[in-house]
Amino acid sequence: ASHLGTSLTPDQPDQDNPPFPVDAIHPDDRDTYIRALLSSQQTHEQHSRDLRYNPPKLGLRWIHTISRPRLRSDGSIVAEAFAFDITERKAAEQKAVEDLQRFELAASAAHVGLGERDLATNRHVLSKAWKGLLGFEALEIADVDATIEARIHPDDADLLRRTREDFFARNLDGVELEVRLRCKNDDY
Repeated sequence: ASHLGTSLTPDQPDQDNPPFPVDAIHPDDRDTYIRALLSSQQTHEQHSRDLRYNPPKLGLRWIHTISRPRLRSDGSIVAEAFAFDITERKAAEQKAVEDLQRFELAASAAHVGLGERDLATNRHVLSKAWKGLLGFEALEIADVDATIEARIHPDDADLLRRTREDFFARNLDGVELEVRLRCKNDDY
């Protein structure tokens, strides 16, 4: 992290001495950053943002900036600015997004429905493909335990209950279980 500062007056920000060289900010991020900085100087409120920065010796980097203006007794403003290099985090986020997109594409192509259950709230997060396997559109069926439980085939309900009890009693990492679910057209 680096700490940079500059003096500003209430009427005119010091364009020649910004918290860091504005011309090194990626052109797509520059105007937004400058507007946020000027707004921060006028409102005396802190602002933060992620932006691309291209210092000559390092090449393109992602940085997280925090600028905190402070009004002096003489009416001038000192902007305390902090910049953190978050390039590795941004690369990891982008890779995670791309991995998820590939996974969702593969699951969709294989007609695999995905779901997960929050044990604290009994809320399910069910993929569009999962709901589609039962003949539903994404918003036609709720992501709650009662909705799912009501669709379990009566002959599978006891097996599901015993498997869940065993899962929690033995603190297992996971279980695999096949049950029949009632589709939108009432078939299993």
